[in-house]
Amino acid sequence: MGNGILTASVIVGTIAAGVTAALLSDDKSKKADGNTVRSNFTPDAINNSSDEEEAFTNDEDFDFDVKKGRVTLVSYNGSDKIVRISDIVNEIADSAFEDCSAEIIEIPEKVEKIGDSAFCGCKNLKEVTMPFRMKKLGAYAFKGCEALEVMEVPEDIDVIGEETFADCTSLAEITLPHSLKKIGDSAFSGCENLAEIEIPNSVKNIGENAFDGCIRLEDVYLPDGIDTLGENNEDSDVFGGCENISVEYDGNTYRYGQLKSLYIRVNCQ
Repeated sequence: MGNGILTASVIVGTIAAGVTAALLSDDKSKKADGNTVRSNFTPDAINNSSDEEEAFTNDEDFDFDVKKGRVTLVSYNGSDKIVRISDIVNEIADSAFEDCSAEIIEIPEKVEKIGDSAFCGCKNLKEVTMPFRMKKLGAYAFKGCEALEVMEVPEDIDVIGEETFADCTSLAEITLPHSLKKIGDSAFSGCENLAEIEIPNSVKNIGENAFDGCIRLEDVYLPDGIDTLGENNEDSDVFGGCENISVEYDGNTYRYGQLKSLYIRVNCQ
């Protein structure tokens, strides 16, 4: 990339010459105060993109796919501490930021989906803002983000998948949406700084080992209408690793470690 001119490297498929020129026209990157700032693609070029998937690189740090007027961020290859994703992105692909060194990532409002393992292993990630309109949050999406302390899950998310926040060892506060229906297996396992979590009444299923190893968990509020809690038996490991308290319901005794109070307002079957 020289003389301010960006060149496209076609990875999959073929980009029509007119679309290529429009996408790259005046599309330059700049850095200020350690922040990554990206200018947008030409909207007409995105809207007129073909039905076949187009994969290309528009600068040295980001790879994008453009298909049917939608832009997917395929991968981030940079090393900036603060990353601002271009506001033309609709989706973040699986493993797009996996193991990156960013500390702050700003996700634009157009993003509707974050793929599996998208930010997995980003050990320095302290802050990430997810857009209000997001519909899907992939499994393992933030697994191993050891510096992440606070998270607010967007309101339209209905599933937190397997190990989505596993091993987020600094996570101390998380807000779950009222649209949430399912918490997957090991979703919060290893979140050893999580002291309290309120699970919305909309939640019907909580998977095995969902809170395994949350050794500082003091208060858990379970919903009225929950259908399954782990395997719903005395050997359930939903709160595995917490062994200092006994909670009785439905004729079974459950023993959880440093869990001080477990509010169960339902008779699980």
